[in-house]
Amino acid sequence: MKISDTVTVAGARLTDEGYLLANARTARTGIQQYLGREMGRPDLGMVNVLRDESEVFRKASLDTFSRIPVTIDHPADGVTAENWKDLAVGTTGDDVLRDGEYLRIGLKITDAAAVKAVKDGKRELSVGYTTQLVWEDGVTADGVPYQARQTAIKANHIALVNAGRAGPLARIGDADDGKDRARWGASPIIHDGKDTIMA
Repeated sequence: MKISDTVTVAGARLTDEGYLLANARTARTGIQQYLGREMGRPDLGMVNVLRDESEVFRKASLDTFSRIPVTIDHPADGVTAENWKDLAVGTTGDDVLRDGEYLRIGLKITDAAAVKAVKDGKRELSVGYTTQLVWEDGVTADGVPYQARQTAIKANHIALVNAGRAGPLARIGDADDGKDRARWGASPIIHDGKDTIMA
């Protein structure tokens, strides 16, 4: 799915200490597309994966988005206490709010190189999370077919990326450059057959 419109996140500002504070859209509901090989299904060319609002906005899911690390790009295996010091460049706030089909979360970027990266244009956001995939054919209320849906969503980190899978509306700051770009984040990593780490 490609989206060409953008939004300016109100209230993004620098503190006297040089930290960047923003209230940004992050994860979204709806269909997201993955290559079949990303999903462990090389027999499928493209897979439409449903992120239903009942799963994204479930309290157990929302709670996992609060006070998690912000990273530059996606780490290969997620963020843990053992690698946090090397990977985290900031954190999310306490409040996780619904904003239409998106989650809106306060961000505090505390690393100077990450603040510079945002100033230089690395403004899209991509959530790294685990989920359980249910493989089933279905059709959304607006007529879009899907082959799998996500359940038990648990956020691990939010990455600053050049082009996130959620599209250019999940971003910090001003308008997109208007170019028609592919919007792929990091590939999911299947680790135990039950959960899938997704970005």
